[in-house]
Amino acid sequence: MPNITSLSGLEDDLALLKAIGKLAQAWRDASDDVDSLPSLVELLKLTLKSVDDPAARAVFSRLGAEDLHAQIKAGLEKALGAIDEIPADYLTLLSRFSEVAASTDAKKGLISWTPLEAGRSLPLSDKLKLKLQASAKILFHSHATWPFKDQLTEPLVRLGLEGGFSAEAGATTPFKAGVGSVTGSGSASAGVRLDYYYAQPKKDPLVVEVAAEKLAALPNPFDFDGVWEGFTARNLMGLTYDLKGATAVSVEVSLANALQLGAGVEATLGAGVKFDVQLEGAYTLSFRRDGGSETTPRVVAVLSRSTGGKYGGGLSLGANIDVSALADRVHEVLEEAVGVWNEKYKDLKPYLSPGALLKDRAKGAVDSAVSRMVADEDLKKALVRDLQGAVGIDPSGQLAIADWAEKALLSAIERAGVLTTAKDRAGRIVDRLAEILPAFAQAEFREHLKATTADLVVRLDEELQATVAGLLAASGGDELGQFLKSLGETVGDAYGELDNALAGARRLFERYDALFQKVLTEAGDAARRKIVARITYEDVRSADVSYQVTGVITGDTPAARGVFRALTSGDLREVLALFEAPDPDGFELIRKESSIRRFATIQNEARYELVLLGFQLTGSDLLKGSASAYADGAGNLRIDAAGNFRRRFEAPRETREVEFVDAYALALLRQMEGMNEQRFLDLGVGVSHHDKALKRKELVGFIDSLRKAGLLPPDTTDRAEKIFDEWDLKGAEKDIQADISAKLRVSGKQAVALLGARASGQLTRAANDAVRLAAARFLVPTVDDHEKFEKGAKVANEYVIGSSRPLDVYEAAALFVEPRFEQDEPVISSGVDRRMYNHFLEQWKKLSPRIDALASLVDLLGDVYEAVPADPRNPPRGASPLWTEKRYAKAQEEIAQAAARWLKLNLTLFSFAPEVHPYTVGLLQCLVRLGGVSEKWPMTLTLTYRPNGKPPETVSLA
Repeated sequence: MPNITSLSGLEDDLALLKAIGKLAQAWRDASDDVDSLPSLVELLKLTLKSVDDPAARAVFSRLGAEDLHAQIKAGLEKALGAIDEIPADYLTLLSRFSEVAASTDAKKGLISWTPLEAGRSLPLSDKLKLKLQASAKILFHSHATWPFKDQLTEPLVRLGLEGGFSAEAGATTPFKAGVGSVTGSGSASAGVRLDYYYAQPKKDPLVVEVAAEKLAALPNPFDFDGVWEGFTARNLMGLTYDLKGATAVSVEVSLANALQLGAGVEATLGAGVKFDVQLEGAYTLSFRRDGGSETTPRVVAVLSRSTGGKYGGGLSLGANIDVSALADRVHEVLEEAVGVWNEKYKDLKPYLSPGALLKDRAKGAVDSAVSRMVADEDLKKALVRDLQGAVGIDPSGQLAIADWAEKALLSAIERAGVLTTAKDRAGRIVDRLAEILPAFAQAEFREHLKATTADLVVRLDEELQATVAGLLAASGGDELGQFLKSLGETVGDAYGELDNALAGARRLFERYDALFQKVLTEAGDAARRKIVARITYEDVRSADVSYQVTGVITGDTPAARGVFRALTSGDLREVLALFEAPDPDGFELIRKESSIRRFATIQNEARYELVLLGFQLTGSDLLKGSASAYADGAGNLRIDAAGNFRRRFEAPRETREVEFVDAYALALLRQMEGMNEQRFLDLGVGVSHHDKALKRKELVGFIDSLRKAGLLPPDTTDRAEKIFDEWDLKGAEKDIQADISAKLRVSGKQAVALLGARASGQLTRAANDAVRLAAARFLVPTVDDHEKFEKGAKVANEYVIGSSRPLDVYEAAALFVEPRFEQDEPVISSGVDRRMYNHFLEQWKKLSPRIDALASLVDLLGDVYEAVPADPRNPPRGASPLWTEKRYAKAQEEIAQAAARWLKLNLTLFSFAPEVHPYTVGLLQCLVRLGGVSEKWPMTLTLTYRPNGKPPETVSLA
């Protein structure tokens, strides 16, 4: 097969190295006259500058190398590009190995050049953009080291080849109705790198001679004969392959709708749907000489391969309020505050609404200002990003952004007022813009925005002066002065002077503006705080497979060739078959260093945010299931699976979080007498409270709710109060910033006991009833009107449950089955109060989902614990009793979902009730009871004090 040089089109690069090598040889042969000639370095520099340089031509002629002159000139230009100076690292080619070794340069002996580097952006249409990039690079390193932690420690010669390709595409299409857009993007990339490592030469040649020799003889890395010959006859010590690839596709649909809420107030409702797919792969393979004879070396092969995909979708909903239109209403109300405007001087009135005035009289100036804003590409991108984040939409097109920017600018001018100098007013306008969206607040845009708005402000000043001058001319100045004086403005005696009249008008505006801004700020801010809401939901699923294969090729055999072909082609079926089969002739599998691992995750998260009456509230629910299956060449198998649910809510000054986690591990270890099985199960529930101003009653309420449930020692509250007093005494701040964290862990035998007696992979009826009864014991006390509920339970027991013995209220709640069809409705005697039964049924419907959830949680835990795993090397397709990593992950997600029914936060409007929610306490008690937890006080409790500017202090109380 042809070698890699011809396959890669590197003949020209090889020819250049050979030509430089011949030139160096000619230089050595002419050593008697060398002192009178320029150095080889200077000669190459002269050659690069001009092929007609007389000095260079004379030297080539003197060396008898005229035929190399033009060849080296053309080769340097192609290899190095259009440059005037040869890079210093490239000149290393003219050094001897000993000279490079003596160098102190950290990258000594490393040379690279780029035969190909091309990129192109293709605007296929106004909506679709495509970007392509390709590159190739050659690296030669005269003093390299083996990149992995194995046996090759001596300096080596490396010759590397790198190549890559990437493509990106994106498009945005607005809907015809103008209420949204569809955005799509995609990208793909691929990269490959081959590195050949050779033993350093024993003599001391020029670097260029070795580079030319090795490049000429590089074996095809996918040809066994070429690679084997390299190890046996060409001093090849190692060969590495690195391949990476990735693709991504994203589609987003954005919708928006503007609603008029009255009084000119506009609300924007937005929604977005997004779907992403990402695929990635990495492939690293190395062959390394590890002893053996010259004709039959031992070659260690190590493969690391991973492939993965991530699939996700999301939904966002948002609402935002624009209150700028309130300004018109405020103007109308405030006119009476500064007196009734004289009909003759109505021309002054528009200057009280500068935004509206500009829109009506100076449309061209506003358009010009907005055009300058939107023409700034960086500002436009920032606006699009922030608008999308604010209401879940993506404004599409230059026109849509310009319309929005005009509205924002005019609103900011309205809110900034009509007085002070143009420069100050421009600054106030930019400050107002910064309140609207974060993009306007960025420092790099401020001066640009100030200059834009200052022009508009100057335009307003000029119009005001012209208006006052016109009024003075029309009335002789006297009527205008008297009018201003009647409003309490001191304008002096010279009413006819423009400056005095203008000053009086400005003071009138100032008095009006101060009152206007105060009312508008209060009205505007209150309205803005009332309706800002955002909800997002995201679901992401991923799956990854990774291989690690290590073995030794001991000879040229058909089996060794087959393994080599499988490793270099990426078809690992033949290699994985070696895990259970005896080693074939010519190949030894290092079994404990060979493995396959499969990993799967399912994660979804809901996030919500509400700004209401000045309070910002955020919360999230995170649900996750994950699992991995691992098998090695020695026959060992391991399963790891985990489930997690976390609920978090953040109020203005405090945050509370509750979390459930479970972890499962199964190890099947092959030993001499057979398989040794080890299983492990661990459950945990945690509740934490983070407060910027912790109060004593909050600390006491949190701890007491757990202490009274028998989960913490009786003296815990008293000890916690003493610690709180210590914090209060030594704290310099008014508020005590602190955390409370309580955790329960059920593991080992206790976790297994939680599963109860099992048969055929499901809870027995008795064990299932015990779980439901445990749930009912902690839920029934939370019902409304317990006495009425208990009476209804007796009716349900007699007419629906039909037990052979009387059941108490807890048993009735646990075992009751709701009639679902009309023919199943119980026939209750006329003498029995049916209202009691109806009350029981109503309350039971509230309890039943949690009773079912606990039974489901325990049952699913048992399924996971008892499951028989599939072989990761050959997972089953379709229905099978064997569990793959995806099935483990799905079960873990369902376990976390069941736990979520019990995990509640005791939220009351904008803050939390001090106590831990009763449902959460109930779950803790159920786990302790069902697991037979032996610890008298099963929970841990820590308090953490966080003084400003000082390290936190943590105290463990249980």
